[in-house]
Amino acid sequence: MDQLIVDRFERENGELAALLRDLTGERVAYFPNPGNAGDSLIASATYQLLDRYGLRYDVLHTPQDASALSGQVVILGGGGNLVPLYHGMAAIAERLVSGGHSVILLPHSVRGNEELLARMPASWTLFCREIQSWRHVQRHAPSCNVRLGHDIGLYLDADMLGDSVDPDAAEQQFRSVLASGAKLTPEAITGKAVSCMRHGAERTSVPAGPNYDVSVLFATGVDPGPSDIGAWMMLEFARRVSQVTTNRLHIGVAAALVGTPVVLHDNSYGKVSGVFLNSMRGRFPHVTFAGEMRTEAVFATT
Repeated sequence: MDQLIVDRFERENGELAALLRDLTGERVAYFPNPGNAGDSLIASATYQLLDRYGLRYDVLHTPQDASALSGQVVILGGGGNLVPLYHGMAAIAERLVSGGHSVILLPHSVRGNEELLARMPASWTLFCREIQSWRHVQRHAPSCNVRLGHDIGLYLDADMLGDSVDPDAAEQQFRSVLASGAKLTPEAITGKAVSCMRHGAERTSVPAGPNYDVSVLFATGVDPGPSDIGAWMMLEFARRVSQVTTNRLHIGVAAALVGTPVVLHDNSYGKVSGVFLNSMRGRFPHVTFAGEMRTEAVFATT
């Protein structure tokens, strides 16, 4: 992993870096956040960091996997799953909360889940990726170590990612997914400004005209290996276009990483604006924010 990226990660996430250093050589249980290609990108970056710090990890997925663990260090993947719209990470945390585990939640968006947060013990360290999540967790998880961090996807080493995939196979899959899912060739988007607004539970608005929800198109899972392909396709899409307009956080992150101008809009509950304000504004000058920030309403009530 590029030392400049590691240095930036440690400078911006000192407490998390210290925890990972303390776990060097240990075997931990890692539960990646399930989801789309944005979660593939987060997972790929996380595996790079876990390998960089010398952790040995078993990748697990289900609440049943969590129930089978016995008193070991557990790392819960970063992302946006601890909100009322979704239940996967909360279900895993429910199985762990009374098990005597030492748990590290990687930088996450957190809303709701007040009763679960209240039962999390002092052996849990929770990293939040926006100010509003940090305030919410501080209020409702008084026993935990609550810290502010940055989305792990921002530390993906793109060169290392490129070395980890078969370039011909990745390019073939990229072309196949674009053709089947969007009726496009890579050449058709090269040098074009594109809209990548989301559908689904966090939808805000989708403009008239062509729109490519690439986080759905390029989803390959969150296990080692497959997550690299999803992350690679996200970066390849962002490299080819001239500008991205999106309310999907991680196509925005992918564009930021490869230097493509990106105009962000908020999702339904304010995570995009929250991460932009905490982690991207001023650090990625080609990333701008347009429209209403739902974060502001949260700040006004906390």
